[in-house]
Amino acid sequence: NGEQLPFLKLNQNYHKSNEIEEYTGIFHLNDEAKSVAHEIEKQSIIVTLPEFDAMSYKVLKIIYTDKKAAFEQSTDLFCEGQRFGNQFLAITIAKNGTLTVENRETGELYSDILLLEDRLDDGDEYNYSPTILNSKKTTNSMVATIEKIEDNASFISWEIGQQFNFTSEEDEGRIGTTCITTIVKLFTGSKTLEFTSRINNTADNHMVRVLFPGKTCVKTSLAQNHFGTVKRANDVDNAMDILNKKATELQLPIYTLNNYVMKAGDDYEFAILSKTVSEYEIYEDKTIAITLLRAVGDLGKVDLLTRPGRASGYHLKTPSSQMKMQYEVEYAMSFVGQEQVNYEVAMYQTPLNARHIKTIKQYSAGCIAWEGKSLFELDERLIMLATKQSEDGQQTILRFCNFADSSIEQAEIKIDGMYREAFLLNSSEEKIMKLEIRDNKIIFESITEMTFLTIGLA
Repeated sequence: NGEQLPFLKLNQNYHKSNEIEEYTGIFHLNDEAKSVAHEIEKQSIIVTLPEFDAMSYKVLKIIYTDKKAAFEQSTDLFCEGQRFGNQFLAITIAKNGTLTVENRETGELYSDILLLEDRLDDGDEYNYSPTILNSKKTTNSMVATIEKIEDNASFISWEIGQQFNFTSEEDEGRIGTTCITTIVKLFTGSKTLEFTSRINNTADNHMVRVLFPGKTCVKTSLAQNHFGTVKRANDVDNAMDILNKKATELQLPIYTLNNYVMKAGDDYEFAILSKTVSEYEIYEDKTIAITLLRAVGDLGKVDLLTRPGRASGYHLKTPSSQMKMQYEVEYAMSFVGQEQVNYEVAMYQTPLNARHIKTIKQYSAGCIAWEGKSLFELDERLIMLATKQSEDGQQTILRFCNFADSSIEQAEIKIDGMYREAFLLNSSEEKIMKLEIRDNKIIFESITEMTFLTIGLA
């Protein structure tokens, strides 16, 4: 509609490839591309978009203009030395690479966030098992490399480098190094602190975890799985007694997570969100420990401390499971309300696709007289899973769910006036019953917890 949007230019960089042209097999340069000896100058920008309706979209055009296009963008971010934050969070980086995070809404301080722990692992691909000496070390006494890599009105990011060194004498025969470089990023207006850890491992038989200590002690955790959430005890009662009497294996409180984990209970503090990590343990009812690396070299082993007297499976060497490679994991610490965690993790896991524009034609600063239109608006307590055309092409399908632990009353879906009929469908898109539309709204009296619903609009 002709409105000019604020944008930011990020650090300029050069890439020695024309990836689109090489991918298509057509290498072509013209006078609108800045190119010297196959090097193309690329400038990354961040555009701040105005709010617009759910399930709608807008068209943006990049143009050349004589007007001053790059104007100041408002922000709540600040950075003073190694302390940074926004209106919701304030973070201080210590010399060992750990963070002190202040929730500015509650005033609570959380210390030793991002402390790394390494444990020697005598287990196999089935189970973790401690060694006889149960050796472990942390980055508490180390000096990390700390560098600010971006500070603009959209986000602030820091790079923190830490390294574990293993020697044969100190580490029960293990040798090698594990280098962990973590990018810490905070966006303007966000209650979620994002982490990307790049791991380069050369050592055998160990496990690396990142720790998120809380303030309160809670006996159970709440983690999302494929079908909802599951509450688990932080400790297995009488585990050693059970092992000594009748069990063949010591049960450890190491659990899987799908998208997030938090300490369960009324004293909610924060949630750990996941893009790639999938294992956690709660230490002393207080600290959430997330596994970043587990390096073992056997499919199954015999006579572990946690499984005495028998093998877990076929004794086969699996050297590639020692994870001697470079890889990347992504996770986050979120201080949104407990009822908002499902929405926040869905936003966190949604990829933001971006590509560079090699050619920008010199459009004049004209007007685009078009704006997206929202066809439906979902109750904010529900989560949209999918929108698509029905298999027979006659309906618009909406699939949504209530991931909460309690039912939702008077759930409302607003729809465009073009839709005249609505039906509740099963998973095969077969009609179950007709739904009433009143004032362009569909109202569900009650949607029970952990329920998926599919409706068709025609």
